[in-house]
Amino acid sequence: MKVMKFGGAVLRDAATVLKVVEVIVSHQAERITVVVSALSGVTDSLHQMLKEVEENEKAIRPLMAGLKKQHEEMVSGLISDKKILTEALAELKNKMAKLERVLYGIAYTEEVTDRTRDYVVSFGERLSAPILAASLRDKGLSSIAFNADEIGLITNGAFGRATALLSEVESNLQKTIKPQIEKGAVPVITGYFGCDQDGRAVTFGRGGSDYSAAIIAYALKAEVLEVWKDVPGFMSADPKVVKEARGIPLMSYQEAAELAYFGAKVLHPRIVEPSMMRGIPIRVKNLFAPNEEGTLIQEVKEKSEWVVRSVAMRPGLSLVNLAGPAMAYTPGLAGRVFTALSSAGVNVYTMAASMASFSVIVDAQDVRGALNSLRGMKEGGIQDISTTGDISLICIVGKGLRETRGIAAKAFTAIAKAGVNVELISDGGSDVALTFVIKSPDSSKAMKALHEEFIK
Repeated sequence: MKVMKFGGAVLRDAATVLKVVEVIVSHQAERITVVVSALSGVTDSLHQMLKEVEENEKAIRPLMAGLKKQHEEMVSGLISDKKILTEALAELKNKMAKLERVLYGIAYTEEVTDRTRDYVVSFGERLSAPILAASLRDKGLSSIAFNADEIGLITNGAFGRATALLSEVESNLQKTIKPQIEKGAVPVITGYFGCDQDGRAVTFGRGGSDYSAAIIAYALKAEVLEVWKDVPGFMSADPKVVKEARGIPLMSYQEAAELAYFGAKVLHPRIVEPSMMRGIPIRVKNLFAPNEEGTLIQEVKEKSEWVVRSVAMRPGLSLVNLAGPAMAYTPGLAGRVFTALSSAGVNVYTMAASMASFSVIVDAQDVRGALNSLRGMKEGGIQDISTTGDISLICIVGKGLRETRGIAAKAFTAIAKAGVNVELISDGGSDVALTFVIKSPDSSKAMKALHEEFIK
């Protein structure tokens, strides 16, 4: 049994969706379950809708008109059977009406709660799944669209950042989805969101459809999880920055997770955990070159011939530095810092500490919140809090980094020769990644120098 996931980048117009349909039809004998993202750009549009309708009720009609046009034109360009087309258009109309009612409720109350936000932004997938299922029926397959919150994809209920309760999801999907597969149908399931114990929609965060696919593959005990993109898989660097970047045919779960977390946009890092727990291989495939192997991600025991597999970059970050001569002698200081940042909703990408300073790396957009949460800590050892903006996090990834002598020395020598200064080094607990911080204007030079040193 196979789970196939298709993201928004390959759901941008009727021509690309027809390629998706062709791929699914060609694999139908393998007992397929499909997980789908919203159509390209729709989730962003829904987030923008929430901002506008909260302040202006008159914005609802034109915004809804644009959404309806996009989806109805997509359906009309995909489906030739009149009966299937009529049914699909009717289902879209019904879902659009539900969304519109919620938007008017938001405009009336002038408030967007976490609950309503997650419900509204889940409509991208609620609209795309029936379109794909109808397109498959138009090609002669038996296919049904399912909303994740209606089939028992239970989570811990944390709006905007939910985590699946895997044992409960497995029990539910064995009852709701597995019988459909056994009957020869192709279920098309919404990605990006699940539900809490009360059935309310909760999302997994941006890019969370990859995580949805891994959850569903885990629950159905799939033999493989295929993720179909508009790129050939993981590469040794971003080809937009390093022209000599090459594809990586095989990676470990840990390598893929680190690369995804530190900037490679091929997969969401949370896809790895459920897959690794059950030993399900993940294969990243290119929709526009379906016969190519792409990247296979699985448990890898042996080191590669090339210890450094890839170089990744995460831009748009800021460094927050806390300083004070007595910091090292203040028990619980780090705990208080992380508690304060967590309470403010600030994610920390990495950190470094010395006797007189404690530095954390956060998104540039979170700096104000980080400073506000930490101002009350200018006591008990902390005397100064400062920030450095416009920085990037560079990560070199490869199985066996920690076991191989000289990797760090080679890395820092290479970027020094390129005229790049390192602002902060974070050699954390990972045995497959080494990360450090540089000024963003130097990021391209650093990436090219590292790729030249280790990979080219």
